[in-house]
Amino acid sequence: MKKTLFKLLMVLCVFLSLFLLAGVKPAKAATVKLNKKKVTIELDGHVKLKVKNTKDKVTWKSSDPTVARVSKKGNVYALSAGECIVTAKVGKKTLTCNVTVTDPVAEILDSSDTILKTAFPVSSNWKDMSDENSGDTHSYIIGNDPFKTVTFLVISSTEEECNDINTSEEYFKKIFDIASNSILKQFKAKDAKYEITSEDTGFIGKMTFAYNQYGRDGVFSYYLKANNKSILIITVFEEGNPASLIEKTMRRILLQAECA
Repeated sequence: MKKTLFKLLMVLCVFLSLFLLAGVKPAKAATVKLNKKKVTIELDGHVKLKVKNTKDKVTWKSSDPTVARVSKKGNVYALSAGECIVTAKVGKKTLTCNVTVTDPVAEILDSSDTILKTAFPVSSNWKDMSDENSGDTHSYIIGNDPFKTVTFLVISSTEEECNDINTSEEYFKKIFDIASNSILKQFKAKDAKYEITSEDTGFIGKMTFAYNQYGRDGVFSYYLKANNKSILIITVFEEGNPASLIEKTMRRILLQAECA
């Protein structure tokens, strides 16, 4: 009797186990995929791509490295406006991400101006406040806002001096300091912040300080760069906090300004 009962219990346990297992589906392996299938990046920006659900080696490639470059770790760097496809190869599997690089600064700088034979890009949406007597200085109102202004000053120079300014950081700093001190004295400004960055075509100097214009608080920015035959100075007043796009726009102007 005991043996029969034991066998019966064993059969019942096996039956129940099979019944329960029949209702449990095996877990599916997580799909290997990219964290992004489509991205839009502003020029000079970057984005991080990752392959999810794998620890295998990933090989990255850009269909057009002139538009966007991708590092061995999946960092995508925007180099020029356009479109390309970044691929990530994991074993026999190839994953893709459509990359679009935009250039909002180029959309702003859709026109041009010339001062003392130096041509530089400007925006057709800026209101030109200069006239035939403006000489070496042209001023604009940005976006019809009288408390957002930009002024260009061109100082004629020699090719030799401009070359010295662009190749020697020490010499550039001397020129930059002279102009900076003159502006600080004129506006009686304090607590100015300075920055000198190196570019392929030379150096760009920037100075900023808080400034009150007609009872309105804002930030005054001053930029300086030499091209082939002139020194270009840009001053910008922005009420409130400066927009990052203004910074990029001024630097683009400095880099593209050419003297005939």
